[in-house]
Amino acid sequence: MSPASRTKRDEAIRMKRFDELDMDISPEDLTRTQREIFEELKAIVYYQFSAKKKGLRGFILHGPPGTGKTTIVKLLAKEVGAHLSSPLYLIFVDGSDIARPRYGDSEERLNKIFNEASKDTGHYLVLFDDIESLVLSRESSISKDWHYSLNAIFFHRVDELDTTRSIVFCTTNKYGLVDDAIRDRFYEIELGKPTKEEMKKIAKLLFEKRYQIEEDFPKEIVFKLIDQGKCETIRDVENLVIKEYINAVRAKYGMMSKKKKENKRVSAIFK
Repeated sequence: MSPASRTKRDEAIRMKRFDELDMDISPEDLTRTQREIFEELKAIVYYQFSAKKKGLRGFILHGPPGTGKTTIVKLLAKEVGAHLSSPLYLIFVDGSDIARPRYGDSEERLNKIFNEASKDTGHYLVLFDDIESLVLSRESSISKDWHYSLNAIFFHRVDELDTTRSIVFCTTNKYGLVDDAIRDRFYEIELGKPTKEEMKKIAKLLFEKRYQIEEDFPKEIVFKLIDQGKCETIRDVENLVIKEYINAVRAKYGMMSKKKKENKRVSAIFK
């Protein structure tokens, strides 16, 4: 494939081989609920791909923002891919990959994605992130004519997939906007809000693997804020950890006076 044609394809398709996925967490780092869902999905996907048995077309993971829906699918690609005899690819799709102003372009791009996922050179997980931005419910008051065209192509191509090679994953935090035809085709899995203990585990993991700071940094500040109900989702926890990470870096390099630093932390705790 020439550089020009590769660039043209890459404009429409974001695809990575399983061993190219950059993940800073492992299945062991998931919360108990996430791990249970991950293991169930892993068993189904691996069975269909390795035993070459047709089965489920795909899954729709729904729940509040920041509950780990996309992370689970990426981990799944990495873990299952490591145990297959042929390569596994993760194709990542969101609304910006499809939406185009000129009539027919969006449909063409969607078809290209399914054409890629239908090749017999490997296995494919196709992740449609925030599926409601692409396949909007036909009953929605904000649905447009072009949604009907995309919906028809999406459902037709999903029905054609060889499920021994390709499985579709959809995520959404706006389940009410998802078309009923998706619910009919895909197995639904709901991810709820994590418990406080699970959020503390996530905060500890973030400090250790992603936002590393000095050992003497009082991480209990973050844990106390979680206990006080300041966080409801994993995204809330990450935002809190980032905030405290920045405060720690500022303090270390003299960008914040000690008095100001302490006042800020105290006010955050007792807010």
